[in-house]
Amino acid sequence: ELNDYVATRSYIDGYTPSGADLSVLSGAPAVIDASKFPHANRWLNHINSFTPSVRSFWTGAAEQKTAAPAAAAASPAKKP
Repeated sequence: ELNDYVATRSYIDGYTPSGADLSVLSGAPAVIDASKFPHANRWLNHINSFTPSVRSFWTGAAEQKTAAPAAAAASPAKKP
């Protein structure tokens, strides 16, 4: 779940915004209930704070616009 995944992260992949964030953003609702999903809400607000022109420079933006990376980022595999 996205909320659990971003509980300890600012970005989906790494320490800077990337195409992975754009991919997840494209599948995320426009509004997230902060009382139920505080971490996902924080992440959504943070990513939405960047202008579209800034987002266009994020690494991997063109390659990451498929549903599969969004699903993988939103529900990462659990480590054994």
